[in-house]
Amino acid sequence: MLRPTFTRALVAALAGVVLLAEGVQPGAAQSAPYTITDLGTLGGLSSEASGVNNSGTVTGESEVRAGIFHAFNWPDPVTGTMQDLDTFGGSESAAFGINTAGQVTGYAEISGGAAVHAFRWPDPMTGGLQDLGTLPGGPGSVGVGISPDGQVVGTADISGNSNHAFLWTAPGPMQDLGALSGYANSEATGINQAGQVVGFASTPCPPGVDGPCTPRAFLWVAPGPMQDLGTFPGGSNSSAAAISATGQIVGQADSAATPFHAFLWVAPGPMQDLGTLPGGSCSQASGINGAGVVVGQSEVAPGLTPCAGTTHAFMWTASGGMIDLNTLIDPTLGWQLVSAASINDAGQIAGTGLINGQEHAFLMTPTGPAPARRP
Repeated sequence: MLRPTFTRALVAALAGVVLLAEGVQPGAAQSAPYTITDLGTLGGLSSEASGVNNSGTVTGESEVRAGIFHAFNWPDPVTGTMQDLDTFGGSESAAFGINTAGQVTGYAEISGGAAVHAFRWPDPMTGGLQDLGTLPGGPGSVGVGISPDGQVVGTADISGNSNHAFLWTAPGPMQDLGALSGYANSEATGINQAGQVVGFASTPCPPGVDGPCTPRAFLWVAPGPMQDLGTFPGGSNSSAAAISATGQIVGQADSAATPFHAFLWVAPGPMQDLGTLPGGSCSQASGINGAGVVVGQSEVAPGLTPCAGTTHAFMWTASGGMIDLNTLIDPTLGWQLVSAASINDAGQIAGTGLINGQEHAFLMTPTGPAPARRP
């Protein structure tokens, strides 16, 4: 049965501290390039942002009580705080994508906890979660990306204990996008307004090993098939995380000389290595906006195993290279920005960081003009 493949906790849960008030934190230096807003939680200790749209609306997941997470939309139009998107009768849910219209996609557990189903929110009929179903032969599905016109992509179980990328267009059902030649599984992670879909295909993992195993980034354009985007010279693994309106693709890939590094792919390729922050050996890109500004996370100190060290959120531009987002906010506020998930065309960045020992979703807003959109 399919379960989400996303890592929920970026750091170990740390106890204890009063939640910060919503809004820009007091004492922010006016000269800092960005202000930062703590999005709080749904009542538990932690939250994690996964997407931001051009209106500055953020989505993700947050603890509602110890160990139980729900999808959220921020800000609630009435309260201005997090809005709990609830579940399909089960205990958990999470959101991974939001479009310009404010529609959200993710997964929610069904009653009894037997499986999770992809959703689109709000349902045009009920205002709640709209169940997008599954592919034939499989019990579960997860929505990951959503286009401006409400098409949803993600991954769903199929027969034979495998999963395939899907494309859902109202009123459904899901379309199976298949997998790359020689690969059993696939997952779609992003879709743009032109209907171009990105993600990764992978081989089955050995028993007891978390996936994906030997992934390769793909681009899918109707009617298909998937195009293998390759990897860095001598490498074997890659995965795509997001695609811009102009078709620029970001993700991570390895090479013969380096472990995973963030990449930018512009047709016809090859991938451009975006490097790492000082002190790190690994990085991954998670989002890109219309101006070609990339965000993600990079190691800044090694861990006990490769690519498992301390990470900082980054922003990358063609003119400035990779920049640690922690250097762009007032350092007296006490944040450690761990990862950046998404950036909108106004330059606002949604991500996750540590504040007073707790993991919270944040929204960074530039104090000056955002870079111009690329043609």
